[in-house]
Amino acid sequence: MSRQIIKPVVVKFKKLGRERLRGYYDEEGDKETKGPVIVIDPRLEGVELLDTLIHELLHHALPDLDEAPVERTATFIANALWNLSGNVLPNKRIPNKLKVKD
Repeated sequence: MSRQIIKPVVVKFKKLGRERLRGYYDEEGDKETKGPVIVIDPRLEGVELLDTLIHELLHHALPDLDEAPVERTATFIANALWNLSGNVLPNKRIPNKLKVKD
C-alpha cells in the first residue's frame, strides 16, 4: 500500500453565527490561502473546539468519507485526547464528552 501525501491546510478562525456551523472545510480556499482551508468559530473552546478541528481535518485528509463516520471518528478521537490530556485545555463549562450521533 502506498502512502498518500496530504496537502497542508490552513486553519482560520471566524465567527460563524449566521451559518449555524461550528466549522467548515473548503478545498478551494480563498484568495488569501490559495489552497485548502479550515474555518472554525473562535467562540468554541475545550473538547468542542478539538472535536471540530479533528472533524474538519478528517474531511481534508479523507475526502471520500461520508459525514456520519467523520462525526463518529472525530468525536471518538476528541474524547480520547481530551481525557488523555487530563482536561488541561481551558473552559470547564464544556462537558468532557460529546455524544456520538448515529
